[in-house]
Amino acid sequence: PGRSPYRFYALSNIGSLLALLAYPFCIEVYLARGTQTLLWSWGMAAFAVMTAACAWRVWHAPETRPPNPSPSAATADTRPGPRTVLLWFALPACASAALMATTNKLCQDMAVTPFLWVVPLSLYLLTFILSFDNPRWYSRVLFGAALMPAIAAVAWAHFEGVELSMQKQVGIHCAALFVCCMVCHGELFRLRPDPRHLTGYYLAIASGGAIGGALVALVAPMV
Repeated sequence: PGRSPYRFYALSNIGSLLALLAYPFCIEVYLARGTQTLLWSWGMAAFAVMTAACAWRVWHAPETRPPNPSPSAATADTRPGPRTVLLWFALPACASAALMATTNKLCQDMAVTPFLWVVPLSLYLLTFILSFDNPRWYSRVLFGAALMPAIAAVAWAHFEGVELSMQKQVGIHCAALFVCCMVCHGELFRLRPDPRHLTGYYLAIASGGAIGGALVALVAPMV
């Protein structure tokens, strides 16, 4: 109580990044598929039990409120407006769409290279970690100024096509993805609500990410 819970989101994404990097180099190398399936199933069952236990404790825990909240705290507790909630959906949707599009470009249009898909996903998770760890990692002026040149560089790389070396294409697309996701996730962190609205905030982030992925995977090929 009284502490910001949003750094937990950075820590959870550190776990995702570690798992992403550990799987192809450690788990897949030393464990058979059947063993992986068994361990994953037991792990998911344990996760479900622990989640239920946490929900039970929270449900029965007495609500804690800071004594005599200040006017600023009361203002922070106001319910987010429709525009803010819409941005909670739109910003992660844009970041997810950029991730999917960049991954498709690198791994399908350029080269079918083992583990190349790990690079854009790692950058995507890294921007979540930096944005939610501490506000000092995201500078609106710096990344906002870099966004348009990054988009222009991607457009130029598309125009040049195979004339550009593989290293330059990968570098341009990954740098643009990093800048784009830092802007989206940095602004998303700036729009974080009072912790009592945290559940809706995280649900909007997850839903927006799913929508962005669906736009690239399902809608874009048809249009």
